[in-house]
Amino acid sequence: MNTVAFTVGGVLLAASSLLAQFPVAHPVAQSIANGKLVYDDFRQRLICVQPNGVLQEHDGTSWTVVTARAPANARLAYDEVRGKVYFSYLELLEYDGHATRVLGPSSILQTMVVDSGRNRVVGLRAAPNVSPPVLEIVEFANGAWTVAGAFPGSRGGLASAFDRVRGVVVFQTWLPNSTAGFETWEWDGANLVGPFTDGVSRGAIAFDTARAQVIGIGNSPTSQQTYAWNGSVWSVLPNSAVAEGASSLATDTRNGRIHLLSPSLEGRRSLLTWNGTSWQASIAGPMPLTTEHLAWDGLRGRAVTFGHVGALSEPREHAEFDGFAWHRMPVPATAPPTFWGASYEFDAARGETVVFGGLLPNGQRSGATYAWNGASWRLAASTGPSPRAAARATYDAARQVLVLVGGSTAGVLLQDHWEWNGSAWTQVVATTPMAPGPMLLGYDSVRQRVVAHDQAGSTWEFDGTAWVLAATNGPALFTGAPLATNLVWEPSLQGLIAVMSNNGQVAVMAWNGVAWAPRTYAIGLYAHDAVRGATYVHGGGGTSVVPSLVAASQSYGSSCGGSGTDTSLTAFGRPRFGNANLHLDLRADARLRPALLGFGLAAGSTPIGNGCEFLLQNPIATRVWFTDAFGFWHQNLPLPNLPALRGLDLYVQGAVLDPASAGGLAMTQGLRLTVGD
Repeated sequence: MNTVAFTVGGVLLAASSLLAQFPVAHPVAQSIANGKLVYDDFRQRLICVQPNGVLQEHDGTSWTVVTARAPANARLAYDEVRGKVYFSYLELLEYDGHATRVLGPSSILQTMVVDSGRNRVVGLRAAPNVSPPVLEIVEFANGAWTVAGAFPGSRGGLASAFDRVRGVVVFQTWLPNSTAGFETWEWDGANLVGPFTDGVSRGAIAFDTARAQVIGIGNSPTSQQTYAWNGSVWSVLPNSAVAEGASSLATDTRNGRIHLLSPSLEGRRSLLTWNGTSWQASIAGPMPLTTEHLAWDGLRGRAVTFGHVGALSEPREHAEFDGFAWHRMPVPATAPPTFWGASYEFDAARGETVVFGGLLPNGQRSGATYAWNGASWRLAASTGPSPRAAARATYDAARQVLVLVGGSTAGVLLQDHWEWNGSAWTQVVATTPMAPGPMLLGYDSVRQRVVAHDQAGSTWEFDGTAWVLAATNGPALFTGAPLATNLVWEPSLQGLIAVMSNNGQVAVMAWNGVAWAPRTYAIGLYAHDAVRGATYVHGGGGTSVVPSLVAASQSYGSSCGGSGTDTSLTAFGRPRFGNANLHLDLRADARLRPALLGFGLAAGSTPIGNGCEFLLQNPIATRVWFTDAFGFWHQNLPLPNLPALRGLDLYVQGAVLDPASAGGLAMTQGLRLTVGD
């Protein structure tokens, strides 16, 4: 084993590299397409909740998938007084940024909000076992739900917001069997006032703290504006059009902003921010919206993908994954006019991703070649292979050329073979005996062969001189494009992998140079990161990593101290080597108080009185600072990009001087950080 010394947050440590373990895919990024938003003012985090309960957070720099989970199909609300998020489905749960805890059973609510003036959660539900349906107002306080009121007639709940100035909950409701039956009501805890009707559907409303008013977004095609509510009427705000309406709003009180998750064309989702005068593009989503293929840029350490969203014109999309998060890249005028049906692969000899062909906006096929060097685009060639779409490409490392085979044009399936040397294409006269039509293409790094697998189930290899039949009766191509585009080298198998059809079942198949065999890998698009020794899998609404060792944070032991909130320590982001955005969040009831973080290489368990334990063995370093006005201390812990760190266990515990705690000290649970992929 090799040993390396390094510094983490000013702490000198050492680690030994470990042998690779059997790979298992672990999610590292999720789509926000179907999520709902809430903003945690205490922690300055935008939280996106998926229908399956997955939580993602954005800290102003990057997204991360957190370990805590919400119920599936949850309603959510934020308590700006206590700094807690509530989730409700069959149970009501509270989330403090570290963990969720169950507060009690719950009905299925149609909408939910926190009335911070009266310190209770307010929801709308269909009264159980009542026909015709009755919409009830229910409130949670002192550990139980109670029915506080009911709407006349039959209605459904759309959205709710708490007006912090006027001290009322504003409800949006709808009338069944009515095309214009959308209403606004107000609830002060005793009286339900309304309805106020203007026929506009507002599926998302929120309180704008900076402007001291409730705002709502019209969802119908003729009313996609931002409206302000004054207690009796909605008025359209100037310069406030939202192209596709809103599916969720989240109020950022500290910064005087509102974040909007907007559905848009072809199922896209966009994040916008309201500054009081206009909506502006906000932080990028954590995943690309379309993906046809992943090309690994070994020079910059990124998986690169290009695609079109729906139609062949705009929008085109260029996104890159750096091992931690997706980044949506600009598409300037110098970029290819199409990303749909283009072939692309990374040219390691020239340090460029080469993009060839594809369908143009007018439906014609392109014969142009473009190159992306990580900073700019260039038109690399306008001659070479005939215009086509759906050609396959791979990089031949032994001969340092990009190999392109096949494609289609005007209904004609092509089988020719071309090679790119960085400045021009050359047609290879070797016979291409593969079956015409779709195929997979990849490069065997050990045997130094280009490998093609055609739709007839035959596997062919090119050694630089001729294509040779290597196997017949292999697995069928997977017809659900784009999951089957290229063969990707997987070092742990010493073979090439791709999503294929194995006896009629979708499976990941591996080629070892002799035969195909199924593997229990996640279904998706693959890219192998040779530097970090991990393989990325993109598909099914998320991006996962097939690691040598899982980067993980795990709590151990118990906290002590704190009355309204458990004192806790949480890692934001994965403790993966190279993660410059990793940091620790210490949370306590004590505000503006001295706090301490202790670091060790082993866990301990030493009682120190008042129900507290010291959970480190032979601590090696400490860091002292103060909690902020909300009881938080955010400590950066950037990890060097050293693969030798893989396998290091770092143990951390926090303590805060807290006069309200027994013994005047509140301590967090222990946190074990395992550095990995």
